[in-house]
Amino acid sequence: MKKAGIAIICAAFIVIMGTGFAFAANAAQSAPMVPMVDSATGGGRTIAETFADYEDYGISYERKADGSDNMGNIYYNGQPVKTFIDEKNDGSFRIFSSANGGEITVSAVYDANGNLTGVKPHR
Repeated sequence: MKKAGIAIICAAFIVIMGTGFAFAANAAQSAPMVPMVDSATGGGRTIAETFADYEDYGISYERKADGSDNMGNIYYNGQPVKTFIDEKNDGSFRIFSSANGGEITVSAVYDANGNLTGVKPHR
């Protein structure tokens, strides 16, 4: 009787754990893509306003066709950018993934004083 009780508890545990893993895997596959992760306060700026800071360095941002500011595309000298990374000297960062993807990753470059000095493409 004791062995049967332990077997039932173990079986229930396996079923519960299996359900949890299946749920987590399904949630990961169906989770919506987050366009921008920002560890710093955005100051109420839109994504388009944020990317205006990089225009002098060949970066442009295109909003979705519906005009919303979510899930747009970023370009470096006209080339689609897969991921844009802006990590500042103070440890704050922004990561943006273009809705339509791209083949390059671009990072913001800062001097020792924390001033934006350019961008650097990576393949």
